[in-house]
This record gives sequence, structure tokens and C-alpha cells, in this order.
Amino acid sequence: MSVKVIVSSEELKKTMELLALISAPAGKKKDEDAKQLFNTMRITAVCPHRDKNYMLIFGKAGNGEQLTYRMEGKSTVSTENADMYIDCKRFMAMAKTCSGDVALTFESKELKINVAGSEYNLTALNAELPEIKVPQNGSCLINTQFMYEAARFCSVAIAKDAAGIRGCVQIKIAADSSAVCYGAQSSCAAKYVVPSTGCYQETVLQLLPLHLQHIAELAEGAEVRLVRDAKDIIFVTAPRFDYLCYPLSGQFFACDRIFNKPAIKHITVNKSRLIAALARAAVIAGDTAEEATSKVRICSDTENIYLSTDSVAGNGIEIIPLDSMEGDENESENYLPVNRLMRIISNLSGDAVTISTKGKLDQLYIRSSGSDSAYLVAPMRG
Repeated sequence: MSVKVIVSSEELKKTMELLALISAPAGKKKDEDAKQLFNTMRITAVCPHRDKNYMLIFGKAGNGEQLTYRMEGKSTVSTENADMYIDCKRFMAMAKTCSGDVALTFESKELKINVAGSEYNLTALNAELPEIKVPQNGSCLINTQFMYEAARFCSVAIAKDAAGIRGCVQIKIAADSSAVCYGAQSSCAAKYVVPSTGCYQETVLQLLPLHLQHIAELAEGAEVRLVRDAKDIIFVTAPRFDYLCYPLSGQFFACDRIFNKPAIKHITVNKSRLIAALARAAVIAGDTAEEATSKVRICSDTENIYLSTDSVAGNGIEIIPLDSMEGDENESENYLPVNRLMRIISNLSGDAVTISTKGKLDQLYIRSSGSDSAYLVAPMRG
């Protein structure tokens, strides 16, 4: 018996855009079962009240994550339920071309797609996607904007090729709803501080930045419900979706300790002028992927900050007046990777940047002026 459900093409496109976030890991060899799982979409049509009003439930698995997303549909003839697995890429590509109403007809061995006088059939696949069963206990509400900002701020300090625990964002939520989030590699670290997350339960999460971004993009409201089960699986749920991902286990960097080291000098400078100066310095230093060959020398006194660089292409110096200076009045000196420095400062909010240091050739703390969130950058050899 066939089941025919009519949906809006615009809503279907939006649903497919969100499901497209859940993708297979890039550049990794996968066995045949994994390939089938990543390339398969499950569509379930449910008519709970037998009144021809349907809920279409789309399911997809990806790299350490899984999503179930819901949208409405209506039928003129059907009240039965249907369940089918189809080729994910082809259905998504087909949905992009649709306009107006789209009729999806579930047959025993194929899915018929009717739109604007055309008809196409996708063969049903033999596959199985695990159910996302969200636990009812141990949940808390969490702010979606916080999750997005934590991923945005901390991912700057995470190496693109970092594997396992070194590629994650560590989130520490306190009982008063405040949180401290870290991202780190051997020569750079990020600390993101927020006064309120919406969650009032002490917890530590170690998640990939990609998973945090997906949660924020999926959410339509200001908050989502987060649940952690006995197997340490993370569930995030909202009216439209259920999302599952796996936290990373292992020993994270001791970021609490390195960010608590006191600085002896603090200088504040205009952010726009600093970014423009770094962009010019990068031209001379060589704007390459190899940060070790692209460095800038930073010095400061009581009045100015000096950026100088030289390479086989030439040399140059930038002089920027300071907005303020506190602490040790002695001249400080550091060599830093110019490309990384540009990414960090561009990622800061506000109009002014405060740079703090323990002294000559020592690590620097970089933050928006007045903010508790900061980046730590280790110096390079001159």
C-alpha cells in the first residue's frame, strides 16, 4: 500500500540544508557498511491522529554524530505510516531543484517524487539507522548562542589537523551557570568565559568545534535541551530535531594553570590599526601556510607598539600609538607568527585590543579590552 504526502518545497530545502551539515569524515578510508550508512537517509512518514496530517522524520548519520529532523506534511488520500531508506545525495540534490508543492509517495520498493509535472523514482535501500532515544532524566537547558560562540572563539587556537582530544573544545560549566571554555595546541591556547549558559548543572564537555556549530545551526530557539546518558553520549533536543554526538575522552591541556600566570605589562591599542599593520607586515614576511617562516617582531615602550619584519622580499616597520600602558615600563620584545596573530585579533570583538606579557621573549595574552576571554600565544625564536 502506497503512502502519499505533500510537502512545501521551501521547507523541504531548509530541512535538507540542515541534514547536509551531517557529513561523512573527509579523507578517511571507510568500509562498505560505513559508506552505506553515511550515504543513506531514512525518511519516516507518521500520521499520528489518522487525520491526513503528517510528520515527516528525516534521519542521517555522520562523523561521530547523528540527526533526526522533523517537518510537516499533508495527504489527500493517505493515513498510514511509512518508513524507507534512500540515497541521501540524490534526494538532497533533487530537493534543491524543486519549487511549489512536492509529492512524496512511499511505495514498497521505491520513493516517487512528483513536482511541477515531473516524476522521478528513487530505489529503496536496505539499511538500518539506529534510533535516537533521548533519555528523559538528567537534562538541562543550554543557550545556543553560547555554544556557537564557544566554538568560534576556541577553534582559532586548535590546529586544523589535530586529532582526538587535541582537536576539541573543553567546556566547564559551573553550578551558577557560568562557563569557562578552552581550545589549545602546543603554542597557542584560547580561553572563553561567559557569565551564563542557561545550564545550572556542573558538567564538563569535550566536543569537536564542528559538533558545537551544528547544534547552534540546527536550533531555531534561544535554548536547547542537553542530556548526557550513562554511556557518556550527548543528546541535544528541540521541537524540530534530536541530535546525538560523542564527546572525546582523554587528558586535556592544563589550560587553567597556564592562564593563571600573572603578567607584568599591559598595553592597549586600536584593533583596526593593529590589523591593518599586521596585514602589511604579512606581505613582507610572506603570507604562507608555514607560520614558522612568517613572523613579526613586536616591541613596545610607554607610547607606541612597534611591528617590524624582514625577509628575502624586503623589510618594514609599523609604529602605532598606544591607547594606554600599565605595569613595567621597560621595553618588551617578542617574535610571533603573523598569520596566527591576524586570525586571533580579527576574532576579537570591540574596538581595542589589550596585549599582556610576563616579559621579554615570554608568552603573550591577547584579549578584547575589558574581557575575561583571551588567547595565549607562545613566542618564536628571533
